[in-house]
Amino acid sequence: MNAIRHRPPSGLADYRDIVRRRWPWVVLPALLIAGGGIMAIRHLPKLYQSETMILVEAQKVPTSFVQSTVNENTDELLQEISEEILSRTHLLAIIHKYGLYPKLNGVLTERQLAARMRQDITVKNITDPTDPSQAHNGGAFQIAYQGTTPRQAQEVTRDLAGLFITENFAVRHQQAHGPLQFSNS
Repeated sequence: MNAIRHRPPSGLADYRDIVRRRWPWVVLPALLIAGGGIMAIRHLPKLYQSETMILVEAQKVPTSFVQSTVNENTDELLQEISEEILSRTHLLAIIHKYGLYPKLNGVLTERQLAARMRQDITVKNITDPTDPSQAHNGGAFQIAYQGTTPRQAQEVTRDLAGLFITENFAVRHQQAHGPLQFSNS
């Protein structure tokens, strides 16, 4: 028996011949992978994200005239407000108001629905703590919500921002009037 001996390709012409003979081994897997990717993308749900920025302004009256009783640290303020806003009570009110997660409603408990919504909400401080000028001017944070329609994402983000602003006033009011109520008792 004569064994066929193959020699290694020696030039550009040899490589061109290899590609001509073996093109289905390159093209067909590429087409299958691309087609599968396109089909997978078409079946993924469309998601829309809306975001808003809230500026926190520092006290306008110089501290030499009036000593501030309000916490000016944006990180601490954001943490305190976020805990209240992202509570199950507030989130369930928004879920019911906008009919969010209709396929999961009835399948998940209220606690699980609120946890699911928390996954779609992003709250981050965008103030640079190393910048001394921002320490005296307040700060800023960003709220984002990811929903299934653009309008839904925008409305939920607007409601969340409204809750953050309302809660900010409540926290600052409590910080400012807490010492006065204690001294008046």
